[in-house]
This record gives sequence, structure tokens and C-alpha cells, in this order.
Amino acid sequence: MRKLRSFLSFPGFEKWKPILEQVLFSLAAALLLFLPAFNKTLLNRGETVMVLNRIEAMADAMQNHMPVHAPMSGMNFSYGYGSTLFESPLPYYVPAMLRRYGADLQISFLICIFMIFACMVYASYGMARTVLRKGRIAIWITSLLASGSLCAYIMIFCDGDIADGAALCFVPMVIRSWYEMITSKGKGWVRLLYGTAMCFLCSAAYAIFLLILTLVFFLFHARYLYYHRLVLGYLCFSMVVFGLLTMWVWLPQLVLLSKGDFVLNHVYTLKFSGAGLQDLLDVIPYSSDHLGKTVGLVLLILPAFLFRCKGRTRWKFARYSVILGYAALFMTTSMFPWSLVPFAPLLRDPSRLMPVASVLLSVGAGYVIAYYPFDPKDRPFIRRCIAGVSAVILLMMVNTRYFYIGEITRDYTVKQFSDDALMIGNTDSFENRSETGDGWYLPETEFNYRNKKREVTKDGKVLSYVETDGTLVTNAAGKGVYLFPKTWYPGHAVTVREGGKKNEVIETEQDEATGLVRAKAEKDLSENASIELSYEKPAVLRITETLSILFWIAFGLSLIMVRGLRTASKLNSGKKKKAKAEQHTD
Repeated sequence: MRKLRSFLSFPGFEKWKPILEQVLFSLAAALLLFLPAFNKTLLNRGETVMVLNRIEAMADAMQNHMPVHAPMSGMNFSYGYGSTLFESPLPYYVPAMLRRYGADLQISFLICIFMIFACMVYASYGMARTVLRKGRIAIWITSLLASGSLCAYIMIFCDGDIADGAALCFVPMVIRSWYEMITSKGKGWVRLLYGTAMCFLCSAAYAIFLLILTLVFFLFHARYLYYHRLVLGYLCFSMVVFGLLTMWVWLPQLVLLSKGDFVLNHVYTLKFSGAGLQDLLDVIPYSSDHLGKTVGLVLLILPAFLFRCKGRTRWKFARYSVILGYAALFMTTSMFPWSLVPFAPLLRDPSRLMPVASVLLSVGAGYVIAYYPFDPKDRPFIRRCIAGVSAVILLMMVNTRYFYIGEITRDYTVKQFSDDALMIGNTDSFENRSETGDGWYLPETEFNYRNKKREVTKDGKVLSYVETDGTLVTNAAGKGVYLFPKTWYPGHAVTVREGGKKNEVIETEQDEATGLVRAKAEKDLSENASIELSYEKPAVLRITETLSILFWIAFGLSLIMVRGLRTASKLNSGKKKKAKAEQHTD
């Protein structure tokens, strides 16, 4: 032990000690939360099966050197599914890369879950340390409550939604930036910008909810912003740069929705009944809906004691966090009038506010543990009791999930994952949950992808075709209307080749009855001509991707330059002070 202490006492270690403690605690807590994965099964609920299929589709695209931002040709019963055109595939890159290089599909999925838990705890620890500033036990409990709340736990382990889980990693970072911007005159604007941008690239719906709460928080501090115009300038500047960094997701989505008729275009797709008040008191894991309709008993009760505390800056911030947390919790219930909100269908499911509410409420819970005016004699005992109760409830939750044996084992094949009848017990022609999830990015038709035979037709006549890596080739002559067995998305193109050379390109459109690719040949084609259907990224997607990459590079370089200039300035000021001290001594 003495040797270890002497080794850790080398000069400069004190600077890195808090970071090392944060990393070690994050890994230990993530391992605790990850224990249910060791029962070697996955729950067959929510989006788990769809996520597994999406990982496999991205891995196949990487394996075949196909663009990841193209419609996933292996999904939707090989008709193709354009989820990557409408949302960022960023959260799926890690498991898809692991799968691409030979890792087991479920192992790739579970590694991603462990990384999400570790990042969630690490970000929550940083938030708690900045806001609370004292009480190691309070910081630990705050981190566990924020990252291991019942709703977040169920969302990841039951629903299997790694995109929403990855987005949740950046919520504590954003909340921490709120505090820094108010207390340090705009110091946290970079963290606010980076956190919201990465949250948006993981899950746009989460980021929109987070931006709404950010706006409300700074409206609470309108007077402060009025007297500190620089902070208001930082806030406005960060929102402008946020739009530039994420434009490769939101701008193509708006353009694509305007060019075709997809499920997301229709307001009646909001499928949410909301939770009841009794659901918020449901503290038994997995006894209710797979999404989870409560944050857990500790986060429901403990933050309310905050209003008996007194303080200044930290107490006021914790108070605003608790008010926003309870408000977000109320917004997940059926009592909130989501039907009056015009953009609610794009948010799809307000239950996404539940994990965000848990992070906000954890700030209040941590403040109560650290600063509640207990009797000085009883304070250590009461804090340990609160920590013990929180730990016991967390262990019960982990234990319940560990013995909740799932239906999916490692023996399941990729082909079985694609079988709705086997995996979901549902053969509904619209949702196709194993293949597409909820089908948000499909054309608004009643076309039965599951039971229809994939055929290329010309004026209703069936043609033979060859398909390679998502590209269809068929031979035909004369004029006519061609219908291809591919879901239409902007970017599909039909090329006429004769003698191996490109003759002309025919524009495609969405077939109204089926939503498939439709192309009309206006000219007579010779018998030696071949027609090739392929996909190429729309110009708007290529341009916005390039611009966003350039903005990210510029943003990173500017931060490095500013950090370097600040370091150089500190060194110069230190040298000047040292020189003045030496002159004074002489």
C-alpha cells in the first residue's frame, strides 16, 4: 500500500486524480448496470430485433463497400428501408464495425450497451461534480440515479434502443453547461454546443426535447441574460453553429419529406396515449409497458425535499432543475395536451422526456444529499441511509432484470431475426417490426412487402432481372412504364445501357399505389439495351455532408487554437510575474 501511495504521489498526479477517479467509477458503475447482460439473453420487445437487423444491414453495407447513407437494401424484405436518409446512423457505427470485422451480432450489440452505460455515468459524474462541488457520496448517488434510473434502464435493456441511449449520454453534459453559463458568464457554451449537436446526431427527437427545456431554462434567467449580453451572444452563436454542424441530418430530411409521401408526412402517426399518474408510482421493474413510465421511487420523492433547503447559486440551479424535471415528467402523461402541438408527430413519443427528467431530478436529489440541513450529529448517518436505500433499489432493479430471462439467445440466426411471425408473433403488413421497426420512413401505402413476390414489371408484364449489391439489371425493348421491387427514395436512378455504354438516365418517381420505384421510358429501346436501377446520394445529401464535415473540422481546429493561445498566454503571464518577482528581490 505504501509503495502504491508513493507511486501515485509523483508530481502532477493531483491534477489527474479527479479524472482517474471519474473514469474508474464510471467503469465500475457501468459494469454494475451491465450485469443483466450476463444472463446471455435479450428481451424480445420494443425495437431490439429491429436494431439487431439494422446493425446487420449496416455491416453488410460496409462489407460490400456500399454507402452507409443509402437505403438499407437488406431490410424491409429486400425492398430497402431509408432510415439512414432521415436520421443519423452514428449510434450504429460501433456495433456495425464490430460486426463487420467478425464479432457476434449480439456481442456487438452488448458491447455498445456497455459503452453507453459507461459514457452516461461519466457525463453524469462530471455534471454532479460541477454542480454539487462537495460530498463524494452525493456525487456517486447522483451519477447512478441519472444513468441508472428505471426508465433509462428499461429503455436500453427492454426496448433495445441504442440510439436513444447514446443520445442520453449527452444530456448531463448539456445540463452542466446550463450551470456553467449562468455562473461563469458563458464559460460552458462550447459544452452546450457539442452536447446538443451530438445528442441530435444520435436522436433528433431527444435533442428537440432538450432544446425546448434549454429555452425554458434560459427564459427563467432572462433578466440575467439582459444584464450579461455576452452570455446571450454565446447562446445565440452556439445555436447557429449547432444548425451548421447538424445540417446534414435535418436539411435532407426536410427536402426528402417534401419530395415523397412518407409516413412521417402524416400527423395521425403520433401513437402515444401517455402514462397515468398511477404509472409514475409503478416502482417494480418490467411490470408495465416496455418503455417504462416512471423514473423510480427515489427520483420521485427525494428531489421534493430540496424546497426545504436554503442556498444561493447552487440551490437556485437545483431548484430550476427539479421544476423542469417534474414538468418534463408531467409532459409524459396523458394529461398533457400533445394533440395541440403541431410538430408532435415528428417527436413521435413524448416518453423520451422520461430519461431527461431523471437527469434533471437527479441534480435535486444529489443536492438534498449534499446540502440538506440535517442535524449535524445525524447528518452522516442519514446520508448513508439515503445512499444505502438508493443502492438497494438499484441492486433490486439489476437483480430483477438478471433473472428476467429473455427470449433471444445467441443461437438465433440473422434470418430468424427477420421473421416477424417468429420474433414478434405479429404479421401486420404495415409495421414489419423485425424489418423496419415502426415503418416511419416507408411510403404511406398499404403495400404488403412481406407477402408480395419481388418482380420487375413493364406495363404489368413480369421481366427477369439480376440483383447485385442492391443494383437491379433487366433487359427490355420499346417504350413502357417500369416498376422495380425497391422502395422509392430520392436518389434512385434508372440508367439505360447499350453495348456496355451509358445511353441515357431516366428519372424515377414514387408509385402512388405501391410506393415502389417507377420509371417511364419515353423512347424506343433496342433489344440489346439493358436497364439498370441503382442508388446515388441526392445532391443535397452530398453537399450538406461535405459542409458539415468542414464545419466540424473548423470547429475542432478553432477550439485547439483558442486552447493553445490561452495556454501560451498563461505561460507568458507566469514568466512575467516570475521576472517581476526576481527584479523585486534584487
